[in-house]
Amino acid sequence: MAEKPVEASVDDEPSADNAPHSPGLNRRDFLRATGTAAAALAIPSSVMAAAARSRSEITGWDAHVLSAHIKSRDVSCLEVMDAFLAQIERFNPAVNAIVAMADTA
Repeated sequence: MAEKPVEASVDDEPSADNAPHSPGLNRRDFLRATGTAAAALAIPSSVMAAAARSRSEITGWDAHVLSAHIKSRDVSCLEVMDAFLAQIERFNPAVNAIVAMADTA
C-alpha cells in the first residue's frame, strides 16, 4: 500500500514568536544600522558631488550639455527633474505657464 504524501501547511512554518534571535539586538535596530550603512555605501561619490551643484547651473545647460552630464553620470535624472521643478515653482507665479501640476510632495 502506497503511503500518502505529507503536505506542508502554513502552520509548519516557523513563526516570528519561536524564531531564534539575539537578545541584545532586535530587528528594528538591526535594520536601522544596516540600512543606514548600505545607503551610505550605495551613493556614488559623483552623486554626492552633483548634490552640491546649484539647481540654476543645471537648468542653464543646453540639451547637449545636459545629455552629456547625464550620460557620464555627473548628475542623475532625479536631480535634473528636481532642478527643473524648482525652476517652475520659482517662475510660474509670474508667468502662469503651468496651469496645473501634480503634487511633488
